[in-house]
Amino acid sequence: MFRIRVRGLPFEDLEFLSERLIRKLASLTDLPASLFTLEYEKSIYLSVAGASSGFPYFEISWLNSSPQLKPKIATSIEELVRTAVEPQQEIVVVFHDIDEQNYFKNGKHV
Repeated sequence: MFRIRVRGLPFEDLEFLSERLIRKLASLTDLPASLFTLEYEKSIYLSVAGASSGFPYFEISWLNSSPQLKPKIATSIEELVRTAVEPQQEIVVVFHDIDEQNYFKNGKHV
């Protein structure tokens, strides 16, 4: 199970990249693409300079997956998203590991 929340990227850009991103992640993890969900979050960042759309920020929640995959996934996301943002733009990927004991679906452990 991969749940990917994305903010700081225009919806149209994420929608354009979504199929390639999901297929790439499915290939890297050797899992079906149907196990990947992208969730778009509209956000506005506030700082002393005022409001901005911020920077692309990807939060990945997953069940006990291999730590060796994290750099490969982060690099794949960066390479795809880089085509849609300014060259100097930061792109952040954060992983949240979910312990299977803390994951329930329809009231039952998965």
